[in-house]
Amino acid sequence: MKKLIRILALMIIPLASYAQDSGTFSVSGTRLLDANGNDFVMRGVNYSWCWQKHKEVTVIPAAARIGCNTIRIQLGTGRKFTRPTRSELKKLITLCEENHLIAVFNTHDATGSDNVADLEEAARFWVDMKDLLNEHTSTTIVNIANEWYGASNNAQAWADGYRSAISIIRDGGLLNTLIVDAAGWGQWPRSIFEAADKGASAGPLHNT
Repeated sequence: MKKLIRILALMIIPLASYAQDSGTFSVSGTRLLDANGNDFVMRGVNYSWCWQKHKEVTVIPAAARIGCNTIRIQLGTGRKFTRPTRSELKKLITLCEENHLIAVFNTHDATGSDNVADLEEAARFWVDMKDLLNEHTSTTIVNIANEWYGASNNAQAWADGYRSAISIIRDGGLLNTLIVDAAGWGQWPRSIFEAADKGASAGPLHNT
């Protein structure tokens, strides 16, 4: 009987730590908190939905089976890569929730671009999807754009671009926690140390 109780306890722990339907992910200093206010450390994989469409029914459950708590799903705005319909995005969210995974969505069209207009296009995509995403703030996070700003020499320009994008997103009413990639194709951490606070402070929620 003691062995059975221990097994049941192990089964309950992951469920108890999974974010519930109310509340939202949030940022506190350098900590990411789930909707229950607990520290959340991402363990996950990428799923390139744009060019591996219709494999979500296999990939998402597989990510859960190997112990992930998060899956980062690549979408498109429609300029370069496939733009999801609202029903397609809802299906992805539902599959993640059914498998107790936090969905981190990003757009891939602005990868490596230094053009602020490309980043702002991504921001407007998220505003277009806000009604659905705002219903799932406890289980979805928005990674605004994959590796926007390929240059590794101007942290201020990188931060100014994200300040504009975050303002568009928050003024448009999206409530989800946001993720920003570093400059230099996501591989120039100096941009974060020099200027991240300037970009992340945009908007009233301070949830980036």
